[in-house]
Amino acid sequence: GREIALGRSVVVGVESALSEIGVVEMSTSSTSARVAFQGERGAYSEAAAREMFAIAGERQAPRLTVDAIPCASFDDVFTTLISGKVEYAAVPIENTLGGSIHANYDLLLRHHGAVHIVGEHSFRVRHALLVTKGTPKSAIKRVMSHPQALAQCDGFIRRNGWERVPAYDTAGSAEMIAA
Repeated sequence: GREIALGRSVVVGVESALSEIGVVEMSTSSTSARVAFQGERGAYSEAAAREMFAIAGERQAPRLTVDAIPCASFDDVFTTLISGKVEYAAVPIENTLGGSIHANYDLLLRHHGAVHIVGEHSFRVRHALLVTKGTPKSAIKRVMSHPQALAQCDGFIRRNGWERVPAYDTAGSAEMIAA
């Protein structure tokens, strides 16, 4: 059977930017939102943030645009939010196959009072095995991705006998392999 992963992300804001999103009506005074996320452009956190703001923005005219700001680490996401460089941060907190993302729970606790969860969103994670053009499956020896993605695909990777190579980001791993 296919393994289906659902991720739950939260959007975090600082007190001065508490335009509620998600289930609550979004502020109509803004047409764009700067949102920090961990990883390279194309990361699941960016996709989850865009999807969440699109759903929230459906009730708003003009349409809300998202300016997604990539950050190297979850720590950097929170630092960028607290510094005021963005109004929101989108961070994953749970995954049905990989479990909780404890680093983000820890960061929420560390910054308690300075940041607030203003929305949450479930996002379907769809992994793909990427190889350079012409590479046969038999030539694959290692799979590189974020540790959470490797955990989500553990059964598939083990069935094929491949080595797991942790990297800081799924989209960044794809970029490295393509280079």
